[in-house]
Amino acid sequence: MLVVLLVWGGAWAYMADSSSTPYRLVPAHQCDEETLVKVAALLNQQWPRSEAARLASLAKSSDALPMHLVLINEADNSVVAHSAISRVAHDESGLLIESGAWGLLR
Repeated sequence: MLVVLLVWGGAWAYMADSSSTPYRLVPAHQCDEETLVKVAALLNQQWPRSEAARLASLAKSSDALPMHLVLINEADNSVVAHSAISRVAHDESGLLIESGAWGLLR
């Protein structure tokens, strides 16, 4: 079972099984182009769009929000999951977590 804990200002991923495979949760704006292409492909498995549109959306990721988070398996550098965090319109304290997708892209 994979447990992901998101905390404002940080994020941690923990694999709770007999495997010792390390996972890393990284903001998309800190990922290289190859990883972003994998994220776009993962999202397109669930919600098909052009790769260019996906990459343009991922390029908007920032520490100030919206932020796209990518869960990476460090053992083989595969993309395991994605989520996007953005502000809720007209509610300064609200956050929207969407585009949750998981799978395995190497």
